[in-house]
Amino acid sequence: MKNNIKISRVDLFFRFFKISILTFGGGYAMMPMVEKELINRDGLLKEDEIIDDYAMGQSIPGIIGVNASALMGYRIAGRVGLSIAILGFITPSIIIISLISSLLLDIENNIYIVKAFTGLRAGVVALMLNALLNIGKKSLKSLWAYGLLVIAVVGILFFKFHPIYLILFGGFIGFVIGETKERRGKC
Repeated sequence: MKNNIKISRVDLFFRFFKISILTFGGGYAMMPMVEKELINRDGLLKEDEIIDDYAMGQSIPGIIGVNASALMGYRIAGRVGLSIAILGFITPSIIIISLISSLLLDIENNIYIVKAFTGLRAGVVALMLNALLNIGKKSLKSLWAYGLLVIAVVGILFFKFHPIYLILFGGFIGFVIGETKERRGKC
C-alpha cells in the first residue's frame, strides 16, 4: 500500500523517532505530532488514512502507538517502512527506560520529579482530549456514526462491555450499512 511520495529510510526513521520522543501519554497523545510530521510537512499521508490506521491499531493487540506507527510506515514505504517506523518509534522509549531504570532509585522519591509528573498527567489528558475531538470531527460523518458512538459509550460506562466486542459490533454494523447503501445505489 505504498504511496507515491519518496522518503529516505533515514528520514522515515527519524520522523517516527521524533514523534515518539516528543509524545507523552501514548498513542492518541501523539496525534498532533503525527499530523505535523506526516500530513502537514509534505503530505506523506492523508487524515483519513491516519484515522484508519489508529482505528486498526486500536483493534489489534499491542500498544496503539506502535501498531499505528507500523500501519502508517507500511502505507508510506511498504514492509520496509513498517519495520523502520516501528524501530523509529520504539528507540526513544528504549533509551529513556534504560536511563530512568539506572537512576530510578535516586529519583523515585524526589519531590520535584513527583511534581513534574503530576503536571505531565494533566497535559497528557489535554492531549488525549484534543486527539479525541480531532478524531471525532473527522470520523463522525453520519447519523449512524453518532448512534454507534452513543451505544459504545453507554456500553462501556454503564454495562462494562469489553472494548473488543464494541469494536467488532461497530465493524459489523459499518459493513452492513455500507453494503445496504451500495445495494440501494445499484438498484
